[in-house]
Amino acid sequence: MIVILAIANGYVIRHYPRHCAPGFVYSFRRGFIPEEIMQRIAFLNGHARTVFLLNDQQEQDTDCIFRKMVHEKDSGYVFSEELQRTYLIELFHLIMKVHQRAS
Repeated sequence: MIVILAIANGYVIRHYPRHCAPGFVYSFRRGFIPEEIMQRIAFLNGHARTVFLLNDQQEQDTDCIFRKMVHEKDSGYVFSEELQRTYLIELFHLIMKVHQRAS
């Protein structure tokens, strides 16, 4: 399961795995993702809290993306923010696919 919370100056994304594994938390400020992209992501617009249930494959994909984001956050790599942004957009695409199928 993925829970997205809108907070005053950004968002918090929490991954709660199905199988007793520890989850991940990732937060980012407004402006981290370019506005033209944010406007096209419907599930982030106007909702204080959004929840997405995932199947086993989606759980594995989500876990992989979160691991890359968390690793990159502490890497010290000069383009770390750009990679985190890319992984976050990859996660958004996964969520949009889930949301599209659930509708």
